[in-house]
Amino acid sequence: MAEGEDVGWWRSWLQQSYQAVKEKSSEALEFMKRDLTEFTQVVQHDTACTIAATANVVKEKLAGPRNCLKPGFPSSAWRRRRGRSQSSL
Repeated sequence: MAEGEDVGWWRSWLQQSYQAVKEKSSEALEFMKRDLTEFTQVVQHDTACTIAATANVVKEKLAGPRNCLKPGFPSSAWRRRRGRSQSSL
């Protein structure tokens, strides 16, 4: 085998290897891009759901005490029962 043929074989092998690595790297990069896009969408969706759920809980908690402050609360019957229990002590 002549020295020129040996160099040509190596050069050809290196070019083929470089091309294969380049293609695999490109595929891996595309996969990572798709994966990152999916991850971003999931995080955004879950964050929106969590914020909505939290807002509903806070809204319900804030609405709860308002019911106690309605006119007539505590009812006169409740006040009478409370007064009797205190006077019987």
